[in-house]
Amino acid sequence: MALRNADEKRLALAWLALGAPLPLPLNDVLEWPALIVYCLLVVRLIQRTQDGATQWLENRHLNGLGLLYLPIFAVDIHLGMSIGRPLKPLLHLVLFVTLAKLWSMRRERDKWQAFVAIFVIFLAAMATSTHLTVTLYLVAGIAGGLWLLGRFAQLHVAAVVEQTTRAEVPTVDPTATGSPTGARRRRLGWAGVLTAFTLLVAIPLFATMPRLREPFIMGRGQGLLGAGRATGFSDSVDLNLTSAVRDNPAVALRIETEAPLGSAGFLRLKGGGYAIYRDGRWLREGEESVLPSPRARFTLPGGAAAEALQTLRIYQEPMDVRSLLLPTQSIRVAMEQPTVRVLGLDPGGVLNLPGLPPRRTIVFEAELGRDELLLSEPPTGDAVLDTAGVTPQIAELAAEVMGTGDDATRIRRLERHLLNQYDYTLDFVGRSALNPIEDFLFTYRSGHCEYFATAMVLMLRAEGIPARFVTGFLGAEQNRLEGFYVVRQRNAHAWVEAWTDDGGWRVYDPTPPEGRPGARADSLRLLAQQLWDFIAFRWDRYVLTYGAEDQRGIFERLGASLRALWEALRGADEDEAPREEPVRAVAEGQTVLEQAAPRPPWQRPWVRYGGLALVIAFLVTTWLLLRRRPPTAESAYVDLRAALAAAGAEVDDATPPLVLRRRGVAAVPRAAPAIGRIVDLYVAHAFAARPPSRRALAALRDDLETVRRAVMAQVRAERRARRTLRRAA
Repeated sequence: MALRNADEKRLALAWLALGAPLPLPLNDVLEWPALIVYCLLVVRLIQRTQDGATQWLENRHLNGLGLLYLPIFAVDIHLGMSIGRPLKPLLHLVLFVTLAKLWSMRRERDKWQAFVAIFVIFLAAMATSTHLTVTLYLVAGIAGGLWLLGRFAQLHVAAVVEQTTRAEVPTVDPTATGSPTGARRRRLGWAGVLTAFTLLVAIPLFATMPRLREPFIMGRGQGLLGAGRATGFSDSVDLNLTSAVRDNPAVALRIETEAPLGSAGFLRLKGGGYAIYRDGRWLREGEESVLPSPRARFTLPGGAAAEALQTLRIYQEPMDVRSLLLPTQSIRVAMEQPTVRVLGLDPGGVLNLPGLPPRRTIVFEAELGRDELLLSEPPTGDAVLDTAGVTPQIAELAAEVMGTGDDATRIRRLERHLLNQYDYTLDFVGRSALNPIEDFLFTYRSGHCEYFATAMVLMLRAEGIPARFVTGFLGAEQNRLEGFYVVRQRNAHAWVEAWTDDGGWRVYDPTPPEGRPGARADSLRLLAQQLWDFIAFRWDRYVLTYGAEDQRGIFERLGASLRALWEALRGADEDEAPREEPVRAVAEGQTVLEQAAPRPPWQRPWVRYGGLALVIAFLVTTWLLLRRRPPTAESAYVDLRAALAAAGAEVDDATPPLVLRRRGVAAVPRAAPAIGRIVDLYVAHAFAARPPSRRALAALRDDLETVRRAVMAQVRAERRARRTLRRAA
């Protein structure tokens, strides 16, 4: 059934409205039931439109629905404000308005009001999505919007043509039965080209549009693949809960260094120190002290006199913690964000950021010394000697295993016992939570790193040795695609710090080697993960957290590149002494390494190859656009003659059009209607002086394509028949 003009517009808007809100539940800003009800009503609208329904909501119906929705909206917004989610009731209102407009479209302006409502839904989905996959939604949304506008324009032109031709004498248009599939393909093609052009224009605009403040990230890490993600490191340690942290490939930190990390597999980053053990849970002790620095460069306790051997630049992803994940050899820290002028140092030897956990990537540099500093003073309280959780059976085993001797020897003896006599496992099905450490030591004799570390701490305290439970990350893998060392959530680990009078705080790791995280062997899966990390990091760095400082750096590099290009074009004298590069003055205690002057952008391989790819893409796009220009009646007739000659029809310069049509239909019967339309249009234009309409010219391309396909199919069939005859002979 042919649809009317208004039904076509309603149908196009409905399909766009159906896809616009899909990311919202994944971003946790809209409930799934609300989306399901909305989608069911839109699907029902599509069904009624395709069935040719003529009755839709009238103004009195809309007024009644609006009055009914007012108290619902008042209650909705009150609930939303009370739970800190004001966006949800506003989205409910926009969805309601969209449905009302779609079900009551009558006037021309109604379609634009519905389009604006759908666009608001699209903006809400984009503003609350930060996952890399939202780019797919963005491209689909732009393409859908451009396709809709093109469809509106086509329907408008068709309506104008219909009104214009009503007063004229009816004539038979040989192109009236042109292929709708071809027209649909052209609309989709132009929508794709315009989408690519829009994105190419949007990228430089995004990079150069002035930014007056740092970006604000809503719901970081959420997007089309789900809201939030599991983490391998947190401030909470509960032995009664087991999580599959070893199977979580999400990136927690990226580490950039000028010198290779020779011991990357043994890199230990500390993020939590716990001294209080209660009912299978570890808690932090005491209040943190303040570590101030007006220049966001902090010298850590005990690190003033230490020599820096290496500097690491660390990108720490949001993990809902305030801790800075620092290598245990850190002696000084420099924050990239200059507003961070105070850090907290808790009794467990962990640096903490002020305020709430950060919602964006934290960038800092850490200078490493030779020895593990562990950022803590000698034990002064009773927390590190608290024997809560130590049962008589655990104390008896500790005395038996550790024996006699100095504290360092006894600690190593206990560490070797746990390493050699117990197994690593993540299978805890059927285990009781009443006393997990006794079950670990005497019943099951297996557990994960938190069990090994907790058991060692309790046994050390039973023998009067101060000890604490520590969490963080162990190991890193080198991602050669982005030049960083990557620490993943599956690298989360737990170990022990114990105190001896002659050695201070030292690290001990009783977990067997097979249970310790480490870099995985090269594989196709690992390469795919690293490629995804490479793309996701740049999405985060140059889109989500792109700010004024990044713009300033771009313009500075652009200015330096233009000056270097000018010098190269001017032809500087080779004997001229090179200019001395300005060297920044480094204040005492400054921890930021001086970086070498960057090469001009055009000397970088990715810029050269990327520029070449853009030039090739531009040339190919231009060629395609020129190639797809609408044919004229004469050019279509010439192309038809060539196609029929290839099919074996007798065609020469003296063949008249009507004879050509008869011979063409005989040679290619499958394309008879298309051949007739092309010849009739040419005859009307060449002999009756009737210029073809735009619709007729647009249909010529489809008819020519139909003839070419029929000719190719016939030629292939004849070739197969000849091969069959030769084989039979």
